[in-house]
Amino acid sequence: MQRVDNETADQIASYRLVKEYMNLGINGESSYYVQGEYDWELICTAPDLKTAKKFTDALFQEHPEIISEIYLLQVLMTKRSHNILNPEKIKLKEFL
Repeated sequence: MQRVDNETADQIASYRLVKEYMNLGINGESSYYVQGEYDWELICTAPDLKTAKKFTDALFQEHPEIISEIYLLQVLMTKRSHNILNPEKIKLKEFL
């Protein structure tokens, strides 16, 4: 882990970049500082993958000194979310 300067820490803590992209339809749903292979997990919704990619590219360009890589994942279907079972979870078989 690489330490960040105070200005960058303030930007991350204030969620400033996500707020800038809300006009594109990016909605920051959850943000987690985690222990493990990666340092941060950010869960967002976006109108499409192209917009989500613009957002991740902007994050990288904004903080190239502290972000070494970003993985963009798309949820195809959920079986359970926030402890609520998907009533159509049987459709998961279509993805398997």
